[in-house]
Amino acid sequence: MHRNRVVVAAPDPQGRRNLRERLTQLGYLVVGEASDGKEALHGTFQTQPDLVVFHTELPAYQGLDVAAIIEEHRVASLLFVARRAADVLHLAKNLWVYAYLVEPFGDEELATAVEVALANFHKVTALEQENKKLKKDLAARKVVERAKGLLMQRRGWSEKESYRYLQKLSMDRSVPLSQVAHEVIRMFEEEKLAVDF
Repeated sequence: MHRNRVVVAAPDPQGRRNLRERLTQLGYLVVGEASDGKEALHGTFQTQPDLVVFHTELPAYQGLDVAAIIEEHRVASLLFVARRAADVLHLAKNLWVYAYLVEPFGDEELATAVEVALANFHKVTALEQENKKLKKDLAARKVVERAKGLLMQRRGWSEKESYRYLQKLSMDRSVPLSQVAHEVIRMFEEEKLAVDF
């Protein structure tokens, strides 16, 4: 069974030890600890954890800037621990807040916050992947439309005939439709260059 890997980043040694012990008792694997922003950044990129439990008062490199770097690269989910709820409001304006805790908190609250942070992180990364796929699909569709338009214009074919031609080339050569479309566009551009010269 996969145990979620965690880095604990907090300025106070006693606070780090306490979090490490509680997380371990709850079944998580603590793979690193950090007392400042530099250590947190280094430890996170080195160990590639599932989650960083990040105290909002972490010193060096402006702790929250480090959190922003970790978040930007989507290395791990972030669970913020704050002394006051107001600290979390400030965070929410600048970063994705997957989950947070305000001290003091119990083990049940800690376990719930960890699972919420992990679940929200997975949702965000899944949405980003879907967004990338949609952008790629849209770009491919635009290329196919352009190639189809050139075939209609230069060969005098209907839209249906142009699309079937691209489709047949794609199937005959076992390559994606967008790749065939790129080649057709390139062919017409080279023809145009030859005519211009």
